[in-house]
Order: sequence, then structure tokens, then C-alpha cells
Amino acid sequence: MGWSCTAKAARTAETWEKHCLATTGTQNVFFSNGKEVFFEIERKEFRDGRIVGTIVDMEGWKVGDFRINGDGTVAKAPKILHDVAEQEKA
Repeated sequence: MGWSCTAKAARTAETWEKHCLATTGTQNVFFSNGKEVFFEIERKEFRDGRIVGTIVDMEGWKVGDFRINGDGTVAKAPKILHDVAEQEKA
């Protein structure tokens, strides 16, 4: 069984993936506070269409989490991912 999210939330996640590909060559790896980390989307469906997941360091330790609201806004994420999403809207 699959999962789904809103189109707006998916566009924000795609924006993050494009940034990651452009800067690291991998669609979910990025630099935060000078360290290479990656995000993992939790493949769970929510009624409001949000996307949630974790931020993991390259040694496999969870260092945070994120949330993209159903309307595509970033509720919680490292600053660089907030900034990337905001730049896309501008």
C-alpha cells in the first residue's frame, strides 16, 4: 500500500531534492552547519497531506526531524531547507 500527500507538500519536497542534487549530487543529502546530513521521508499518510521525516547524520544518528505542512510551508526543518523552500516561492 502506498502513501500520499498534497501536491503543495510534494512540490516543497521536490524543491529540497533539486537543491540536494545540485549541491551534493544526491537527492536527499545536504549540508547543515557545515556537516553533511540527509533527510528521510516517513512514508506515512496523514489526513492533512503533510510530509514528515527525520534528519540523519552520515554515521546514521538521528539529529532532527522535519515537517512540511499540507499547504507546502515548512513547519520544522534545518535552516537551509527552510531557506530553499522560501527561495522557491520568491
